[in-house]
Amino acid sequence: MDLRFQLLIIDAYCTFTYLLEYRGIDYYDLDPSVYIPGDTVYCPFHENTETKAAKVYGGDEKNRSEKIYCFAENKLYYPHSLLSPSKLVNVDSKYNTQFKGIVPYTPEYVFSAIWNHLPECDKNYWKSVNPDIVVKENVDDSIYDNYKSGKISLFDVLEKIKNS
Repeated sequence: MDLRFQLLIIDAYCTFTYLLEYRGIDYYDLDPSVYIPGDTVYCPFHENTETKAAKVYGGDEKNRSEKIYCFAENKLYYPHSLLSPSKLVNVDSKYNTQFKGIVPYTPEYVFSAIWNHLPECDKNYWKSVNPDIVVKENVDDSIYDNYKSGKISLFDVLEKIKNS
């Protein structure tokens, strides 16, 4: 599945607190029973324990994911930012710099754990509301390997995906 789609699902179903607890980090500051969306909190992406340098926002109807805005970096983080770098993109890619490695699991691992437990109706919902993201399951990886090595053209790839 497309990495963008995986991150969307992870952010919709995982909170910062859940992922940090999964790692064994008790982050009281991000406990939903303690904070109110919009509260200032300690940023989990820094070792700062002196100043609350971030603001946490809860999800809404349109975007279900939590967000943390870090004042120090002037950056918005999502729950997937806690994860280790993705195996789907080049390690040096700018896209991979969003993963901070605080939780030692890749997006692929967390996505798979969520996706494999979702009922089909939920899977169909997510696929229907995200038609712009390619969601192809069971596509033969050798297609992409053959394309990268120059054995087949882009048109061949698209034709094989369309017919799979």
